[in-house]
Amino acid sequence: MLLKYFDIAATAVALFTPRMRFIRQTSLPGWSILAKWGAAYPKSVVVVCGLLGFSLSGALGWMKGIPVPEVHDEFCYLLAGDTFAHGRLTNPAHPCWEHFEALHMLQQPTYMAKYPPGQGIALAIGQWLANEPIVGVWLSIGLASAAIAWMLQAWLPPPWAVLGALCATMRLAGCSWSNNYWGGAVAAAGGALLLGAVRRLADRPDWRSATILGIGLGILANSRPFEGAVISLLSAVILLVAWRRSGLIRYVST
Repeated sequence: MLLKYFDIAATAVALFTPRMRFIRQTSLPGWSILAKWGAAYPKSVVVVCGLLGFSLSGALGWMKGIPVPEVHDEFCYLLAGDTFAHGRLTNPAHPCWEHFEALHMLQQPTYMAKYPPGQGIALAIGQWLANEPIVGVWLSIGLASAAIAWMLQAWLPPPWAVLGALCATMRLAGCSWSNNYWGGAVAAAGGALLLGAVRRLADRPDWRSATILGIGLGILANSRPFEGAVISLLSAVILLVAWRRSGLIRYVST
């Protein structure tokens, strides 16, 4: 039930954004605090959201207990995480591999998960740091929360960016992504980095935003390549249109 209220809050942020001029003229409790914090300390907002996402998901996981894998996807990702944690890219095929075939797992020419490596790398980090793959899931929740906060700072005024980031952080920490092994936060982090970099590059191209855009593309390519390809093409269109309107493409071509 609590998660539904988070969804409602996030939806309200999107619906009332066009009315921000009216909102700024009112004295909502805490609104000036959000505005000052978001405008004066944007980096601290990103850090706080990242730490909050990791802490909340970890606390909820501690209360519920370490999740037990139940579906084929989870076993598949755990195989990838264990493989990476032991410093291998794949495993040798079992001599009697015909008797150990399972869904979503490749047996030939080597034994490995069929999925892209993004989620497996996150699980490997958790296994390497704390001997628990779920810690990698919680870290990915923190990364996604921080990335969303950074993205919203490029698209929304400071108070809306802070409010939206906090709503997204609580939603991510409380959803099923933080309590299973197939995740989803890794791809969310990649998409947020991509969209945040696109908005900044559309306003003013610089190497930092371009580097973050490349990181976002790399995360999407290694976690959700098909969906990532769609959003990457749309982002390229946005950049081309923005640069065309600003005269940047015309300047480069001459």
